[in-house]
Amino acid sequence: MRGFLSKFLVFALVTSVALLAGDYVLSRWMRRAHHPNSEIWYEVMEGKVDADVIALGSSRANTAFYPPVVDSVLDTYSWNLGVLGHHFEAENLRYEMFRLHNRKPRLVVQFVDPQLFYANTSFDRVQFLPWFWDRAFRKGIRENFGSGFFYKNAIPFVRYHSFLPWEVSSRDRRTERGFHTYESERDDPYTPFYQEVFFQDDDLPERFIALLRSLKKEGIAVVMVNPPEYGRIVYQEGQREAMRSCMDSIALITGTPYLDYTGMALCADSTCFIDTWHLNLKGALVFSDSLSNDILRLRRAGALPGF
Repeated sequence: MRGFLSKFLVFALVTSVALLAGDYVLSRWMRRAHHPNSEIWYEVMEGKVDADVIALGSSRANTAFYPPVVDSVLDTYSWNLGVLGHHFEAENLRYEMFRLHNRKPRLVVQFVDPQLFYANTSFDRVQFLPWFWDRAFRKGIRENFGSGFFYKNAIPFVRYHSFLPWEVSSRDRRTERGFHTYESERDDPYTPFYQEVFFQDDDLPERFIALLRSLKKEGIAVVMVNPPEYGRIVYQEGQREAMRSCMDSIALITGTPYLDYTGMALCADSTCFIDTWHLNLKGALVFSDSLSNDILRLRRAGALPGF
């Protein structure tokens, strides 16, 4: 019995060392993978985002906020830190890591949409895995996503199962200072295939308000932005009004300017959209110019202290 236990312990030790070594090597490689989320995480974690203006949000921010246009109007250097497929929890984690490794911005453009307060970490979880070796990142994962997500993805090497081929399939850079665009994969991307719902999960609205207040406390100007959506999008009854009421309330409580672009002219132009939620490059150029000029007017009016 003692001999069996000794062999088992040796086997367990060797296996653990092999998994840890394999995970470390793979994680170092995966940090440089050319996928939009991975590229932005690498720039953030390596302290390469030296920006006056940053955009936070989901994929709707990724495909709408085009830094070169913003900078041409505001005379700044900006970055798009949107997180494809994720919402406030991941956005908050990205901002925390950004501030830990990069200088303080002068302005945060916080994108909002009906899924901002949707607690869902199922999409593209592989983007977080290479950074589990970083202590601050691990802490941020547990605080923002919960212990369940953390422990589910904490087993070295095994946690990468089935994701590796997809994640490293692209050899070419996919983003431009975080901005990402892609072609539609649907024959008719403008026909709503479900009714839009405004989510308010758990304590996310309160945490969002806390973030806005903490930014202002740091002396960082903030503006909330609801990006354009294609005019044929369908909301469940009362949901569009609930979204507007919630964001108006948060803007009032925190003293944050709120710009709503869901009614701008390009919302009726299908050639500006990838689908009902995401702008293509043509739409992003038009929207970013409009957004930048509105921010410029707010700055001149003194509505963005610190910027």
